[in-house]
Amino acid sequence: MPRYRFLHRRRYIGLLAGLITCVDFMSTASVVTASAHIRGGLHAAPEDFLWLLSAYAASGTTMILLLERFTRLMRFRTLLTGCLAVFIAGALLSSVSTSFGMLVLARVIQGIGGGPLFSGSRIMLQQILRPEQRGRQLRLFMLGLFGCMALVPWLTGVLVQACNWQAVFVMQATFGTLVLLLCWRLLPKEAHLPRAAGNIDWLALLALSLGVLLLLHTVQDYRYTRLSPTLVLTGSAALLLLIYVGRHLLVHDDPWLHVRRVVSRRYLAGLGFYAFYYLLNGAISFLAPQYLQAGEGFNIATTGLILSTSGVCTALALPVYYRLAPWMTDRRKVIAAGFALCALTLVWLSASATGATPANALFPVFALKGLFPLLTVIQVAGLTFREIPHQDFIHAYAFKNVMRQIAITVGSGIGNLFWLDALASNHTSLVAKLDGFNPLMVEGGYVDSAASLAGLAGMVERQAVLLSADQVFIWLALLCGVGLVAVLWQKTLR
Repeated sequence: MPRYRFLHRRRYIGLLAGLITCVDFMSTASVVTASAHIRGGLHAAPEDFLWLLSAYAASGTTMILLLERFTRLMRFRTLLTGCLAVFIAGALLSSVSTSFGMLVLARVIQGIGGGPLFSGSRIMLQQILRPEQRGRQLRLFMLGLFGCMALVPWLTGVLVQACNWQAVFVMQATFGTLVLLLCWRLLPKEAHLPRAAGNIDWLALLALSLGVLLLLHTVQDYRYTRLSPTLVLTGSAALLLLIYVGRHLLVHDDPWLHVRRVVSRRYLAGLGFYAFYYLLNGAISFLAPQYLQAGEGFNIATTGLILSTSGVCTALALPVYYRLAPWMTDRRKVIAAGFALCALTLVWLSASATGATPANALFPVFALKGLFPLLTVIQVAGLTFREIPHQDFIHAYAFKNVMRQIAITVGSGIGNLFWLDALASNHTSLVAKLDGFNPLMVEGGYVDSAASLAGLAGMVERQAVLLSADQVFIWLALLCGVGLVAVLWQKTLR
């Protein structure tokens, strides 16, 4: 009987692994969706908000690289439930934060717990399943992840609209607790490697965390300080710290990440397209809520509903993709079609930035965008790890997710940088055209009272947002074109 229960648990372990991963993904997605309300609640500047993303990424990156050590010391159930417990503690601390600094600290704690969840759950599937079992479980993994993530923006919007920004973190803690209970009840107890853990170089780990954090904010601060001595010094310090970490990984007898084992032409090409996808997706995910709320004037509940359209489309299209996958031969063309589709949706969004676009007109745009992950990142995932030996999968997947954490945050930072630059430029240009002696302004009554001037200021602000959205979406569409050409030109991933 115990053996039967064990086999029954394993039948749906891929679905549970998808839910575990969703805890990590929803932590960033819900914070980005509610970014305006979080900033407003804590009186934080737009440039300061990125600390919430980079603090999570920096601590999460460090913990991902420790996975190989931890899986030697702990059973997967112990490791994943422990990470979930730390994540829940960070989410609860976030929900009671009364200052921006306190919230950043809470996000660091969340990153320590949430950062390893994606890598840990995926590596668990690779290690405990036989090769003939992995196909079905990976399909369940993607269904669990994308199906659960589909509702996150909508639920975030509804909760924030009904309560306040703290509800975002209460939601994260509640979902994390449910997943923790499922893990404790259903996960098998196998360990990854039964050998000793080796030595952990805490100095190198500290150098990695600081290096990642400094690098992320060097990119963000460039908008405000350009090539100032402080910026150059910060960027140089970040590079030196990362070089030190890289040298440590190459010369150490038993490093946390065996870089030389996994470096191959196919793997490096896959990492490049992974990075490009996550940069692009990070920028779009950060900018879309800004445009919908500040440009089109939707409340956060409607914004969340529109954003969830993409996730619902992804989840519903997954079974269709599984049916068609065996007939997809040259995956380069599939990935290229994904970039073309994303470019189309961005141009469509640019054309829709009118300030009077109804929500119903935007649902098809975001539904179409939901096909982007299926056609790109899932294809890249299937090709990148094809030649990685089973015993080296943990190193390859950990390094890939380190890159994912950094790329998403850098993408959000770059998107924010271009957004604020465009917003400032368009606002200045519009204000310069205002003239108190202009007959149109006088006849319109815009100079008669403080109330009319305030209304005019609101109109200018909104128009600046719409012009910025139009410009930034076109730039991102051009980047999709670059990705399309690059994937067709290369011959490594196919």
